[in-house]
Amino acid sequence: MRGIRQKKRAPLPGRTASGGNMTFSRTLSELRPENPQYGYTCAFYLYRAGQLDEAIKAIHTARERHPTHEDSLLLERQLLQEQEQKRAGSQGH
Repeated sequence: MRGIRQKKRAPLPGRTASGGNMTFSRTLSELRPENPQYGYTCAFYLYRAGQLDEAIKAIHTARERHPTHEDSLLLERQLLQEQEQKRAGSQGH
């Protein structure tokens, strides 16, 4: 249908991130902590940049501020699951 605009959703894992987006997102999450989407986005870009531990710290901070933010909850679960898989893999060798 023409003329109907869809609501913008949070970026999904699997999209490419750039260092500029990560820096911008981190700045926004620090300047506007009342907006849960900024903390989520910061954690997402840290993850996409290969900084899993930093992404987990960022998503924990976002979840402490906004415990009911669903996108943050889902990302946190994904990150923690990946962290567990990496730990299990490194212990098996």
